[in-house]
Amino acid sequence: MTALSPHLFAKLLEVSPLGMLAVDFQDEGLPISYVNLALARMLKVAPESLIGKGLLTLAMPEPPPPEGWMLQEQLRKGESVALMLVLPATTGSAVQLRLVPLEDKNGHFSHVAGFVPPESLVSAENNTPWRVASGGTSQLDRLTGLPSLEDFSRSLSLSCARADSSGDSVAIIMFRVNHYQLYQDTFGEQAAAAMMRLVARSIAGTLRRSTDRVARSGNGEFVVSVEGLEEAQILALARRIVERVHNLSIHHPKSTISRYLSLRSSGLQAEGYSSTDELFARVRQRLDQSDEQALPPIPKF
Repeated sequence: MTALSPHLFAKLLEVSPLGMLAVDFQDEGLPISYVNLALARMLKVAPESLIGKGLLTLAMPEPPPPEGWMLQEQLRKGESVALMLVLPATTGSAVQLRLVPLEDKNGHFSHVAGFVPPESLVSAENNTPWRVASGGTSQLDRLTGLPSLEDFSRSLSLSCARADSSGDSVAIIMFRVNHYQLYQDTFGEQAAAAMMRLVARSIAGTLRRSTDRVARSGNGEFVVSVEGLEEAQILALARRIVERVHNLSIHHPKSTISRYLSLRSSGLQAEGYSSTDELFARVRQRLDQSDEQALPPIPKF
């Protein structure tokens, strides 16, 4: 078997659909030493425009805060970390990177590889996992690509009407990003929008049944509806979603709960309310009272 030459390996990186970069970890400024074409296209820039740029100056406010040092310490321990790469001058150019330290032949961490996780490549137009319960064309939320809250509310009302006659249960679970505003203040609106898209995809990807629905219900907030589940099953679903988002390891250095982004959740049976607005207001009230300190937060129902 012929060994893969460095030239062919470089070609392999260039044709990969996954966005990738390399960072010189021996330089304190963490300069970017390589960017493949896929990542350059995602960020809408020429690859050479990023070469030599400090990674943290693109991922955090400049100058890098003390949390940048903490991130480097994690990498030195051999841990993989996640952070948002943002180009403020380019509209929409924000992606989440997974950073992995690379050992040289002497066992020293000399470089860091960064790549865009596969779930970040899913778009609202192509291979979307979002469920649309009603027939016809759905209005989409422009930020996340999820069905709009109006569509969600309409479908929820129809589900509740069916449940009144069939006796089946309908419940909603609301999820809130802990310290969302602090995240936005730290990283900027563009990074917060990219983070919300990642969380939306993570939640939608957890839902498995055609009747399960999700929508963005506010800033840093999502609502899910489920039909025909027992309370234990609803709690289990809420826990899976909370843990899945926590496991994205989205860096949130200013959070008082965890160094990573986390959710808290609360739920209610949907029957017996005069409107979806009343139902949402009630579950938000419960969410305001829920414990945000647990890691990951324990869903309340």
